[in-house]
Amino acid sequence: IESILNQFFQSVAASIGNLRADTDKRKQKEIFYIIFFINYWLYSFCAIALGILLQSTMQIWLGREYIMTNFCVIFLVINFLLKGMRQTVMTFDTAYGLMQYYKFMPVPECIINLSASILMAYIFGPAGVFIGTTASTLLTCFWIEPRVLFKYGLDADLQEYFIRYSRYIMVTLGIYIMLYSVTTWFVTCNGIWGFLIKLLLVIVVPNLSIIVIFRKTKEFQYIVNMGKRFF
Repeated sequence: IESILNQFFQSVAASIGNLRADTDKRKQKEIFYIIFFINYWLYSFCAIALGILLQSTMQIWLGREYIMTNFCVIFLVINFLLKGMRQTVMTFDTAYGLMQYYKFMPVPECIINLSASILMAYIFGPAGVFIGTTASTLLTCFWIEPRVLFKYGLDADLQEYFIRYSRYIMVTLGIYIMLYSVTTWFVTCNGIWGFLIKLLLVIVVPNLSIIVIFRKTKEFQYIVNMGKRFF
């Protein structure tokens, strides 16, 4: 899934490099938030889908004995979403040639990841490995990469980025909790039919919710107008 989604960011990397050369900072920040919104939509939808469907998929494919605990799945999905939400910032950092400013970041990231994973695995078992990855991401690249971009690339206020980030995560969390409750309490059939019902809900509910919540934002209107021009 990551490999498929990353094709989008690789395809726009060259255009982002041209953006820095041809437009002012205000326009660059505007385009950044449009791509960031697309980034959020793609990865939040996939994260919600994984959270709801992963256990059912494993049960149908390999059997109940290969199902992970819900605790493991939660942190697996959290890591997927945290990594995915970094794609816009990383793409801009790369296109702007800013990665030199945090070239040593992988060192503490690896140390924290290894140390936290060993400690958490001792306490929580296999889920601790995923928790260690979450900890290393939050303590390093989660804030270092955007700080470099906004300071040396966009010359903009980093607070706005984290406000938007927090709002996006809260919406994703709300949709997930709602869907998880519905699929747990009301989808009582198991096997392929239960999976298909969950799949239908996963396709419709997150996307419809995002459309309703963000339909009046500048970023969503830009996507709508772009779609109209394309068709």
